Amino acid sequence: MPQHTLAQGECAHSIAAQHGTPWNTIWEHPENSGLRVRRPDPAVLQPGDVLFVPEREAAPRPCAVQQKNRFVAKGRTTLFRLRLLGEGGTPRAGQSYMLAVDGAWRSGSTDGDGWLEAPIPADAREGELVLPAHEGQPVAEAEERFALAFGHLDPADEVSGAQGRLINLGFAACEVDGVAGPDTEEALRLFQASAGLEETGLLDAATADALRTRHGS
Repeated sequence: MPQHTLAQGECAHSIAAQHGTPWNTIWEHPENSGLRVRRPDPAVLQPGDVLFVPEREAAPRPCAVQQKNRFVAKGRTTLFRLRLLGEGGTPRAGQSYMLAVDGAWRSGSTDGDGWLEAPIPADAREGELVLPAHEGQPVAEAEERFALAFGHLDPADEVSGAQGRLINLGFAACEVDGVAGPDTEEALRLFQASAGLEETGLLDAATADALRTRHGS
């Protein structure tokens, strides 16, 4: 049975794109039932997780003989969602943005709750988000720029996943190294205080759930 051990930056969506298979066909396969229990979100998996990838069954396509036949291959996409918040957690509604995904740029603005939503290739790895100070400002002159690493957010109940969310939410300036050191413990205490949780500095189930909810994933 084909099994794939996930590396950093991979998820069910990117693996499905590599194999030309719908992601839910892979994710909902009975062989992945145990993984679904441990990792409820197919877009947030941990490096080292093992994903069963069933053999692709080629569906027959009608075609004519002694004539040219044209087949169109469609690239698979997934939805990228990001919420922009200002001071005090205020949504940055109507914020103009420019988003580069694997070198291709697009522009838009956030909705009333500060959410940015954009379809991106399911196997996209890198991107850049630029927030211009005013409409029409050139990309090169914008001061708010963020490097994006798609698929690199680990599950919230893993130390590395908690660190990533704490950094994104503004509670930590540490690196994502998977080590629960003093800086991570202090960031957890600050987050726990903001969430009305006991300030233990430990990544318990309640803290992981609160991080997942506040972060949106």
